[in-house]
Amino acid sequence: MNGMLQKISSKLALLAIFAMSVFLYACEGGKIEPVPAVEKRTALVYIVAQNTLNRFVPLDLDEMKEGFAAIPNPDDYNLLAYVDDYDAPRLLKFEKENNQVVVDTVITYPDQNSLSLSVMSGVMKEIFSAYEAESYGLVLWSHANGWLPGSEQPKTGASLRSFGDDSGFYMDLLDLKTALRSCPKFEFILFDACNMQSVEMAYELREATKFFIGSPGEIPAYGAPYELVVPAMFSQSNPASEIAQQYFDYYDKIYDYAKSTRGGAGSRAVYYPYGVAVSVVETQHLGELAMATKSVIGQHVKDKIATTDFVSYDDHHYNYYYDLGELVRSITGGDNSYAAWKTAYDKAVVKFLATDYILSIYKNPYGVMVPMRNATGLGTFIPISKNMNFLEGSYWQNQSPSYIETKTASLESYYTKFGWYADGGWASVN
Repeated sequence: MNGMLQKISSKLALLAIFAMSVFLYACEGGKIEPVPAVEKRTALVYIVAQNTLNRFVPLDLDEMKEGFAAIPNPDDYNLLAYVDDYDAPRLLKFEKENNQVVVDTVITYPDQNSLSLSVMSGVMKEIFSAYEAESYGLVLWSHANGWLPGSEQPKTGASLRSFGDDSGFYMDLLDLKTALRSCPKFEFILFDACNMQSVEMAYELREATKFFIGSPGEIPAYGAPYELVVPAMFSQSNPASEIAQQYFDYYDKIYDYAKSTRGGAGSRAVYYPYGVAVSVVETQHLGELAMATKSVIGQHVKDKIATTDFVSYDDHHYNYYYDLGELVRSITGGDNSYAAWKTAYDKAVVKFLATDYILSIYKNPYGVMVPMRNATGLGTFIPISKNMNFLEGSYWQNQSPSYIETKTASLESYYTKFGWYADGGWASVN
């Protein structure tokens, strides 16, 4: 009898060890168990923070907890955060238990480059397959620099990136487009990152989402006030508009042009009086905007364009980020063709909110205040061959002729890869 009990005990022990090993595998490098219930919305915040923004991750996660606590019927929604900072990459899920929000670690991943095409597409595909919903939202959180080449594109000499910074690896916009094809179509994509609200980005990624929310310029390092933005993310009426409004309202309330003191991570209300610009793009109208832009460029661009007076979101440093509305208003002189173009533009850019000035730190680390007086909310590049004043940007003043020649040729060539280059009219005038 004792021998039999020992055998049974040994088997139970082996089963326990096996079960524990399965559990550990699921928690570290395993697979996400699908959730049977289909919720109203699943929203993922994809945080890439192996960079100088790392210190803001705990602040934003705490804000997300606060925001999730304010959602009515939280059981109807999935809020998830994929976090790649200097700890192991992990997937977090926000849950409300006994009137308290808890954050569970669903899975811990092996060390990986969260901006590689294979990793991002694999992670997102698994998450959205496991947490099915009637609709989906995505937040992309990191450093960014819009349309510029990523790490695996030909070197341009720019210390810049398209989306993200994972220990110096930058994801190309064209790779991001491919990665998002593994996902369901989103209700919204919020770029909590600088310079991503450009017409090149929106047009290239237009099939991925109904709405984009983002800034054509630089955003505060503190990013979105998630205690306010998270409830808007789960709105069933107009989440994109509500997200933009909450994002802007927070910074508008503490905006103060006269203040000059800057500080580190801490209270935004104390340290960030520098304002913000944010817009909403409705992607179904981008085709019409492309046709209208191609028409005015074909009619009006015959020679190089004088750009010194344009709204420049990088304050004429690199001259990579102009305002699309300013460009078209200038080349048309505000004639009837501009009025027709503006109708198409207003269908696509359905909301634009900005303080009188926003901060840019491209020219110097202390920053300069860039006026938003004539801004319309969507950035654009003007091909170098058509920009009379491109090399007058402050960045170019101390560069060697050989460097300038190599870099500008590389950028000009790379820009032709975007759909906007042809469909927006530039290919026909170059």
